[in-house]
Amino acid sequence: MFSIYEISQEEHEMIIRANDQFGLIFEVCLEAIELSWTFTKNYQISAWIFAGFLSQTNNSLYLAILSLIRKHTVQTSFNLR
Repeated sequence: MFSIYEISQEEHEMIIRANDQFGLIFEVCLEAIELSWTFTKNYQISAWIFAGFLSQTNNSLYLAILSLIRKHTVQTSFNLR
């Protein structure tokens, strides 16, 4: 049985290797996700639907890139859908 520390270490190593495997594409994906979290400074109360949608979209993008790194292509497609 694996411990949570071993699994976490393996995930970390996979992320580090992903930069070598995917190169510029990986970097652009990370920059796009970072931009999607930071391009807005604040929201008006009337934009709560947009804020919720943007948050869900950002979470799906993060999960998609992690699934891609793990080579779970079907899960990646579901997250991007």
